[in-house]
Amino acid sequence: MGGKDNAAVTGLKHTFCGAMAGAITKTSVAPLERVKIIMQVHGMKDGGTAEKLGIMSTARRVVREEGFLALWRSNGVNCLRIIPVYSLKFGLNDTFRELYKRPGQDIKQGLYTWQLVAAGGSAGAVQGTLTYPLDLIKTRLALAKDMGVRYNGIIDCMRRTAADEGIRGLYSGFGLSLWVVIPYVAIQMTTFDVMQRKLRGMLDSGGDVKGGNLGYAALGGTKALAGAMAGIATQTATYPGNTMIKRMQSNGAGGKPKLYANTIDCIRQILAKEGVGGFYRGLWLNVVKGIPNATIQFLAYDALKGIIMHDH
Repeated sequence: MGGKDNAAVTGLKHTFCGAMAGAITKTSVAPLERVKIIMQVHGMKDGGTAEKLGIMSTARRVVREEGFLALWRSNGVNCLRIIPVYSLKFGLNDTFRELYKRPGQDIKQGLYTWQLVAAGGSAGAVQGTLTYPLDLIKTRLALAKDMGVRYNGIIDCMRRTAADEGIRGLYSGFGLSLWVVIPYVAIQMTTFDVMQRKLRGMLDSGGDVKGGNLGYAALGGTKALAGAMAGIATQTATYPGNTMIKRMQSNGAGGKPKLYANTIDCIRQILAKEGVGGFYRGLWLNVVKGIPNATIQFLAYDALKGIIMHDH
């Protein structure tokens, strides 16, 4: 019984650390996220012929028309969404790693790549299924002004979406999202783990680190660099799918006629009206955002684990 209690407490601590890491991360990069989403769905205007947006011009327009704090619009719901997203992602990833490890394997010494991918993908599937409606609401609140729709907060957006499109409207684009979130989490978690071990191995093998014990500065540096590399790899690999998700989530918002009949139609129209580049609107901004996003979340998660669980 004691063992089970300890495991339950450990799981709750992992969950709390993931939740706090998520809130810190998303608040830090919220302005970049708002600008990126605006750029991703801009091609839906004027039948896909709308003039392309620039990063700085979009940010300036938001500040000019809505005020500086508008760059954090929908960050409240994003933090509300990200607390369960990150707590589930990190907590489930650790849980699935335990399930996928073989007898005698030490997780701290490193699992096989297939085990890391399987654990991350499984965590992504469960997390994505449970938290998708919050992701949709976050997107619609961020884009409300650009779509000519007004929502009076999270509850109103959720209520009106359900009223206009039915309960299924809260899961608009969900099937597509699973094709993105599963490889997203798998790539992110695997890349971070593999790169962190490689970087630590490189430092341990050097003459500057005595006894193979990394100092806190060197350890933090490897985690930051591994997090940045994980962010770049993940954002680049899954970006086209993410663009389609944002468009399907905003499709028919506010009871307006739907521009896309389904995911296949969304792909067809983007290709016909905007070309392949339409899938990559805002990619560079997303890569820029992805570096601090991944770096902060892994550093924050590990730091919180170190404080709460004495796990260094």
